[in-house]
Amino acid sequence: MGASESDPATMEVAARISDEIAAIHLESYGEEAESVSTHIVDDLVVCILDIHLLAHERTLLDHSRGEDSIRQIRREYQESIAPTFCATVEHMTGRRVIGFISETHIDPPFSVELFRLAPSA
Repeated sequence: MGASESDPATMEVAARISDEIAAIHLESYGEEAESVSTHIVDDLVVCILDIHLLAHERTLLDHSRGEDSIRQIRREYQESIAPTFCATVEHMTGRRVIGFISETHIDPPFSVELFRLAPSA
């Protein structure tokens, strides 16, 4: 059985992951996330970022050209910064990340970062 999300040590790790993911997001996108919440359950770490769309993304949406292209560009960008996100989660949890999935929702704007951890020793 894995760690409980309500365990104080797990809650502290989740808060530290949220802080680091928020800092990486700010550095990478040049825009703060509105909020970041992290949930750790067994072998999963899930970060939910309430985000603001960037100016060029809002322009695409205003001209009915954007949801799919915005998601695709963000997905590709997230894949390029995945090693940084994964290193953060590995450092904070002390466990290896064996899988990473990132997806962006447009309305309302938020992203979900899912990390699958290797089984604990």
